[in-house]
Amino acid sequence: MNAELAGQCALVTGAASGLGRAIAHRLASVGAVLALVDLDRDRLEGVLKDSGASGVALVADLSNPDEATRVADEAWRELGGLDVLVNNAGVSGVGPPKPVAETPLPEWLQVQAVNVTAPFLLCKEIVPRMAERGRGVVVNVASMAAFLGLAGRGPYCASKSALVGLTRALALEVAERGVRVNAVCPGWIDTPFIGARMSDPAVRAAAQSQVPLGRLASPDEIADAAIFLMTSASRYMTGAALVLDGGLSLV
Repeated sequence: MNAELAGQCALVTGAASGLGRAIAHRLASVGAVLALVDLDRDRLEGVLKDSGASGVALVADLSNPDEATRVADEAWRELGGLDVLVNNAGVSGVGPPKPVAETPLPEWLQVQAVNVTAPFLLCKEIVPRMAERGRGVVVNVASMAAFLGLAGRGPYCASKSALVGLTRALALEVAERGVRVNAVCPGWIDTPFIGARMSDPAVRAAAQSQVPLGRLASPDEIADAAIFLMTSASRYMTGAALVLDGGLSLV
């Protein structure tokens, strides 16, 4: 199944660590050509080297709209087109969790810029080009927070809900032109993204106890779902929000 991704060109944002790194490794293992985006060139080049992937490392601050637009154009040009776009880059907030009433406007704007505006701009630049060719896949990395409230992370919850809404609208707009758009909505993943919060063993144990499956997800488990959405195994899926949270949203 995954062999069909061999030779396909994929852009993955937030690829220097965590889930983005896992997705990049999965794509490299089946012979995809990669454009990896993050803030740290050395770490991006390390992912390319470690995975054995062909491709390019593109440094960009996706909170800057001009950078998001630039990297979309650069990735398309460097790889000669794109078959897959993975909008994975995200931020949970600035500093520790805080109530909405105590959240500064700059923090709200920063979270929306990375989690919603950057995927919007990347899709705006790339999806029409995919549609012109009559093929393409977009995977947006949302979160269980799109459906569940996380106290202290109002901007994050709002951004991930918005990303799911964007996924659904865009899927309808381009379905007849051969482009599919879906989202993965992970729960707790054992990545540096939540590492600081889970570094306290008591906090980690409490989080795991809330999950019916009794543990955090590994990045590879979520990456496998992302790969599924890129292949013909999911060819009848578009506009879906695939929840992978160990059953947490059921309780």
